[in-house]
Amino acid sequence: MSRKSTMRWHVVAALLAAALAAPVAHAKLCVFLHGAGERVQADATSTDTASYWGGDKIISKYSPAACTEWVFNHDDTVTQRFDDPNLKKRYCDVATGGTGQVTDAIVFTHSMGNNIFAAALRDGDCSIDHTSSTWYAASSPGGGSKAADFVDKLCANNSTDSKALQEIAKLMHYCADTDPPTPNLAYDSLRTTYPGLQGLKEVIAREAAGAMCGDSDFGLTSVYSLLFEALADFVKYGEDNDGMVGIDSCLLDGVTYGSDPSNDFYRAAINHADGTCRNGNGDFGNSRRQPCAWFKART
Repeated sequence: MSRKSTMRWHVVAALLAAALAAPVAHAKLCVFLHGAGERVQADATSTDTASYWGGDKIISKYSPAACTEWVFNHDDTVTQRFDDPNLKKRYCDVATGGTGQVTDAIVFTHSMGNNIFAAALRDGDCSIDHTSSTWYAASSPGGGSKAADFVDKLCANNSTDSKALQEIAKLMHYCADTDPPTPNLAYDSLRTTYPGLQGLKEVIAREAAGAMCGDSDFGLTSVYSLLFEALADFVKYGEDNDGMVGIDSCLLDGVTYGSDPSNDFYRAAINHADGTCRNGNGDFGNSRRQPCAWFKART
C-alpha cells in the first residue's frame, strides 16, 4: 500500500471512529398535551389534527431531533376542571401509553395541560421515568390565572364588552350556554383561589426538565396579539404577563430563567398562544422571541 493510500485509510478510519463515538439521539416518543379551550373529546392521534400546536408542518420542522413518533391528545378542557379524575386519567394514558409510567418519551404540555398533568403526578395517577424521559412545561398557570378571576364579569357583560373581549371569550369558550351565562368549569378551576392549585408549582419544579414562560401580552404579531392585549388591559395584572397568565404564576421558585431558547428554563417575549409554537418564531432572530426554537432544542 502506498504512503498516500495509507494516509487516506487513516483519515477514513479516524472519521469512522469519530462518527461511532458521537452521541446518537435515542429514539423517543414525543407527546403533546394541550391546554384549555378544546371541546372535542376523542382518541389520541399521531398527527396534530386540531392544529393546536400549529399543524404538522410546524411539528415536523420544530420537533426535537430525537422524536421518531408523535402523539397528540384530544380532550374536553372546557367543561371539566383540571383536576377532574377522568381528565387526569386520560392525560396519563396518552403520556404513558396506558402503562402508568412515562418511558422513552419527551412530554410537552401547554397552558392548563400543565395543571392537569402536574395534578396527575401529584395525585399518583402516573409517574415519569426520569432516566429515559423528560417533561417540558410551556405557559403554565401553575398558580392559577388572574384572567380566570374575571371570567364571571366577562360572561355577565359579554354583550357590552369590547369586540376583542367578546372574541377571546368565544375563542376560548369561557362561558357556558346558560341563562345567564356562567364560567365553564375549566376556567372556574383556574381561579387563583381554587384549592386544587395547592402544590402544583412545586410538582412542576420537581418533575419538569424545563419550562417556558411568556411576558408579553401582544407577543409575536398574529391574530391573537390584539385579543390578548385587550384581555390584559381588562384584567390589569399589575405584572408582566402573556395575556392569559401573570408571570409570577408561571415562573417556578428556585429556578433561573434564561433569555435564549437554548435554556431549558426560558423567559420569552411571547403571549399565551405563542407558547404552542403555532405562530412560529419572531422575526430578526431576537433570542427572546423564539418559542419554536425552544421546542426544537429540547432533549
